[in-house]
Amino acid sequence: MEQHPPQVVSAQWRTMACTARIHVAASPAQTAAAAAAIASARQWIDAVALTLTRFDPASELNHLNQAAGTWWAASPTLFAAVAAALDAAAASDGLFDPTILPALEAAGYDRDFDELPRASVIGIDATAVPTARFGGWRAVALRPADMAIRLPIGTRLDLGGIAKGWAADLALQRYLTDFTGAIVSLGGDLRVQGTQITGEPWVVGIEDPRSLTEPRHVAIIALNHGGLATSGSTKRWWYQGSSPRHHLIDPRTGQPADLWMPTMEVDPPRVALASVLAPTAARAEAATKAALLAAPDDLTWPGSNPVWADIAVLRILSDGSHRISTNVDAWLQAAGGQLWWV
Repeated sequence: MEQHPPQVVSAQWRTMACTARIHVAASPAQTAAAAAAIASARQWIDAVALTLTRFDPASELNHLNQAAGTWWAASPTLFAAVAAALDAAAASDGLFDPTILPALEAAGYDRDFDELPRASVIGIDATAVPTARFGGWRAVALRPADMAIRLPIGTRLDLGGIAKGWAADLALQRYLTDFTGAIVSLGGDLRVQGTQITGEPWVVGIEDPRSLTEPRHVAIIALNHGGLATSGSTKRWWYQGSSPRHHLIDPRTGQPADLWMPTMEVDPPRVALASVLAPTAARAEAATKAALLAAPDDLTWPGSNPVWADIAVLRILSDGSHRISTNVDAWLQAAGGQLWWV
């Protein structure tokens, strides 16, 4: 009898202001089921995007933000996403903060990214972004019995920093666990399970943040379970007046973090990119914020801090050097993977 190899069933589309990709390794008998599962996952992800966007005045997230000071009866999607964001804030001790929306808007990120100016705009005074006291996430209240949320007056949420990782996790867990392997990637956040059709781990490239014209990889990571998130300021940046800004706000200052951007010299070296391996994509996404905020010359971060015991970190600096946590090899070995530097 002729033997047919297993196949990879895939989908790629735009959602959540990023490129989404799903790949499923399936036997020939599972091909139709895999395609149907991907279609269901895609439909669910698109619905999440409509619910959680802050750029659509009619989104449920914006209705919640407008109802600050009162209890808001949330949908299961919004309630679960807000709960995940608050868990991430607590796990990172506030270095990930879903309440930084006023700082994002003050820095100029007040519209869809594609509409932001990529050239200096004369006549706009952006010499300083107003600072504010953050940590408002601690006062956000959840009432699980009826899925109600209460934001303090003046508090508004931005879930863009966690929604992709959270959605990647749930899409895989809800729709794709019956197959040999699967990978769900939403922009820089992805979740992996199982193996490719060859039985090998899934392979992910980490782009060199300094390569601005023709993308090239600086590292290759293989793994067969867990989450991976990559973040930096070399792609999502804009001008506010004559000042370059980016979307990675330091909650301790309310200002864009001191990261390398394409408008800067490479010296002194600054952190340009962080990739974090974690049990879930949502956990990895939250930890990238802490990794980006750590000092470039800190060779020990995250060290023995028990808060970060389940993550491994790679950071790329503007001069091309890298900093990795001492547990990267052990983490990848446990995940059936490996790291190669290009």
